[in-house]
Amino acid sequence: MKKYFLTFHTIFIMDENVEWIEEFLIYYLNLGFEHFYLYDNTGSIGFRSNRHTTRYGFPIVKQDPKIWRDIYSKYKQYITYIKYNPKNEQGDIIYNQVQGITDFVNEYKHEADWCFVGDFDEFIFSPKNNNLLDLIKSVIKPVITFHQKMFLHRDRTTKRFITQEYQCINNLSSKLYGGQKSIINLESFKGLTSCHNFKGKKQVLSLDEWRFNHYIFCEHGKRSINKQKWKYELTVDDSMKKYKNLFNET
Repeated sequence: MKKYFLTFHTIFIMDENVEWIEEFLIYYLNLGFEHFYLYDNTGSIGFRSNRHTTRYGFPIVKQDPKIWRDIYSKYKQYITYIKYNPKNEQGDIIYNQVQGITDFVNEYKHEADWCFVGDFDEFIFSPKNNNLLDLIKSVIKPVITFHQKMFLHRDRTTKRFITQEYQCINNLSSKLYGGQKSIINLESFKGLTSCHNFKGKKQVLSLDEWRFNHYIFCEHGKRSINKQKWKYELTVDDSMKKYKNLFNET
C-alpha cells in the first residue's frame, strides 16, 4: 500500500515563492493533500533564460533564508524537498519542467497514488463546495484536468494572503486562454508534452464544479493580458473569503 493518496509536485525558485509557501501548505493540507514534493530550481537560467526576473517581468528579490528554514521546520513531515539542478553543456542550471516532472514521477510513483502538478500561485477550488477526495475516488480516467480562473497577480496584490485577493477576470477561462492543470495517477503516467498537457485519457472538469484560482493577472509588463484581444471583464470574486481564518495563526 502506498504512503499517500493525494500529493502535490512543483518546480520553483525559492526567492520568487518563499513568502507565499506557508499559506499554500495550509490551504492544501486543509483540502486533503498529504504530501508535497518541492523541487527547488534556484540558480536556474529560468523559463526565459533570465535569473533576475520572473516570466511576468517582476524582479526576483533575495529573501532571508530563515523564512524557508522556519517553514520547513514547521511542516517538514509533509515535505520532500529536492534541490533540482540539472545543467546544460555550458554548466548552467537549466529550467526543464517536462523533464523535472518526468524525473519526479519515475522517482516517487511508488509513494503516492495521485499528484497535482502545479505552482505556488495556483489553488484548486470548488464553487459548489464539493469534496476533492470524493471527486478523485469517483473518477475512472488517469488524468483529471482543471481550467483556471485568473486573479490579480500576487506581485500586484496588497493583501497579506494571496487567496484573499478577490480582483479577477470574470469572462476569460483557460478554455480560451490556455493553461489548464491536472491531477494525475502516477502509476498510469504515460508522459507529457507540457505541464498543461498530460498524455492519457482525461476527465475535464466543468468550471462550475471545479477550477484552480491562478494569481497571475497583470495588465502591463511581460505576459500581460491584452484587453483588446481577449475582451475581458474585471470583477470581484470573494468566494475564497471563507478560508481567511485558516491563515490567522501564521
